[in-house]
Formats: sequence, structure tokens, C-alpha cells
Amino acid sequence: MKSPAACRVLGQLLTVLIVGVLAAAPGVVARASQASGASAASPKTQASTPVPVPVPPPSPADEAFTQARAAANRGDTARIEQLAPQVPASYPLAAYMDYWRLRAQLADARGDAPVAVDADARAFVAQHAGTLVGDLARRDWLVSLGRRQVWGTFDEVWPRLVSRDDLTVRCYALQSRLAG
Repeated sequence: MKSPAACRVLGQLLTVLIVGVLAAAPGVVARASQASGASAASPKTQASTPVPVPVPPPSPADEAFTQARAAANRGDTARIEQLAPQVPASYPLAAYMDYWRLRAQLADARGDAPVAVDADARAFVAQHAGTLVGDLARRDWLVSLGRRQVWGTFDEVWPRLVSRDDLTVRCYALQSRLAG
């Protein structure tokens, strides 16, 4: 993470997730301790009662970010654009707003030559080098380059991809070697 604020927000989101799971299944802790052979007579092995952690309500930026993520999953770029002003640049996950817009542009790119979105992708990846969002953008850029068969740029970008678990990108890498 780049800042303590980002760590704090992610910690809050993790807390919300954990509290939500515990609230949805209150008997999980008790059943787990019974399954492991713990008894009420043995205080050393008895599961302690979870203490609820107070979680602050989501901020307007949190709400806008969550809605934008849902819009990105639906491919609703107009909604992302509408929500973007509500997520300040200082928000720890603000880069994802730009990533989702870039991802939509890359999906729409056509032609077998580099296009304007390739310059945008190159700038975004450079700005967010060494981060997850930067690698996600690099992966989506590679998919766009492979789909368009822009092998020269693909071969330049491919070696710097950190997460190589995407089969589509790996398939394009093999196609690029064959075309080379």
C-alpha cells in the first residue's frame, strides 16, 4: 500500500467482512469448538465469545466507489463517469476508477496498429508501476493488443507482467511467438 490511509481503509473493509460473516453465522464458532472436542467444562479449550468491533458507516466516497465497481462489472461506463467526481483523488482506491475507464476503452479498441488508448494504457501502467492496479491494467492492455494482433507492442509489454495466471494472455504470448 502507498499510504497509511489506504491501509486503514482496507483494514476497515476487512473488519466489515469479518463482522458480516460472524453475524451471518453466529453458531459457527460454537459448532467449530464442539467439532474439535471442546467441552463447556474445560475453560482452556472453550471458544471465547467474539467481541463485536464497531465499524464506522461508509463514507460518501466509499458508497460511490462501491457503486462504481458494480457499474464496472456491468460495463456501465456512463455510470462510472457519473460517480467519478464523488471519489476524490486522495481516496486510497481512486486509481481503480481510472482503471475501470481504461479497461472499457481497451475492450473497445479496434485495428491492428497502435491506437490512442495504447498511449493511455502505457501512461497508466507507468504511473502505477509495482501496484496491483498497474498489473491489472497491463494484463487488460495485453489482452487488447493480442486481440488486435499488435505483436510488437505486445512483446514489449509482456515481460513486465507480474501475474501470469491469465490463460488468454498466455495464449496470446504463444501466438506472438509463432507470428514473430
